[in-house]
Amino acid sequence: AAFCVVFYNKLVFDKYNLTPPTTRDEFMAINDTLVENGVTPMAQTVDGRWPAFIMFEEMVLRTGGPDTYNALVNGEISYQDPAIVEAMTLWKEMIEKGYFTDPGLAFGTADNAMLGVFIKDEIGMIPIGDWYAGTIMEGGFEPGVDYDAFIMPNAKADLPPALFFETSPLIVSANGPNKAQAIETAKWFMSTSAQEEWSNVMGFSSPNSRAQIDNPVAQNVASQMSASNAVALQRYWEATPPDIVETAVDELSRFILDPSTMDEVLANIQQKAETVWAERQ
Repeated sequence: AAFCVVFYNKLVFDKYNLTPPTTRDEFMAINDTLVENGVTPMAQTVDGRWPAFIMFEEMVLRTGGPDTYNALVNGEISYQDPAIVEAMTLWKEMIEKGYFTDPGLAFGTADNAMLGVFIKDEIGMIPIGDWYAGTIMEGGFEPGVDYDAFIMPNAKADLPPALFFETSPLIVSANGPNKAQAIETAKWFMSTSAQEEWSNVMGFSSPNSRAQIDNPVAQNVASQMSASNAVALQRYWEATPPDIVETAVDELSRFILDPSTMDEVLANIQQKAETVWAERQ
């Protein structure tokens, strides 16, 4: 399991006297300050296709809240709904203001180009699952010293605190020759002691709530969630039918490369969504 957060370069933030934002205005002010000083505020890529949904889900959640997000992924509202258009318009403005990196840089699933510019203090923030902590630490950054994390603030004050989570299954073959041993191994891996070892090595959150994690950044994220009583939502990749997701990430990639395609992109995703949901009736 992992929570979707915004990692930030503490060295960059300290240099420009920036602190983690708690409001949208503070967040935008950080972006503006970094742009003015020649630092790219945030990482964003279309490499591998899947990362294209990261800012999409964040913008929908931050402008429309959990109810709007859940309605979208459950097929209850259209991708052309005013709330989704509002979210995309805000994202479009952020792209046009130069808040994001070259969209060809990879997060690490293909190569670590994004890590390279992050540890060189050329990027201020990376919105991504906190599983990326392992990659950041491999780059030589010390958690709590060189980098930390915050939950992206909402655009509207009346929306509840929230963030996304992602999960990965442990799969055991039904007809494997060592099925019983595999199940026991899976149980061990999810135990408190094993999860403490795993999470401390990898630097990110554990689905086992009893696991005590030494990483100060993971502790910080857990504290922020607890203090705000944040709602945890399943991320877009798993929350809506895969046929819609596959179309959406390609269309959202096209939007990232050319924000002027916004209306066409939303229309194309909606067309696919209508087909898929109709098939599920």
